Amino acid sequence: MTMKETMDQLTKGINEDSEYAWAWHCNIAMATYDEGCLSLPKANRAAARFMKNAFGVDMTKHEYFADTQKDWSDPEFLLSENFADFYKGELFK
Repeated sequence: MTMKETMDQLTKGINEDSEYAWAWHCNIAMATYDEGCLSLPKANRAAARFMKNAFGVDMTKHEYFADTQKDWSDPEFLLSENFADFYKGELFK
């Protein structure tokens, strides 16, 4: 298999399966975040930009993306009902 064929197959899979795309997005975002380069919301925006440029998929439209833009360092958010509802949601079933 050539590199082009490999990339074409990967791009097809990412565009056809939103959960597969989300897994790629999250791994890219967390690698950036873990290096201490960016905050979590910025790391997710950078990952979304990469996904758009590399695979033509707009991750900002993914159902989970909005939650990545919350301020996880805000103690008020972590103690709020919204945070509790987030953990009861579909993400963790």
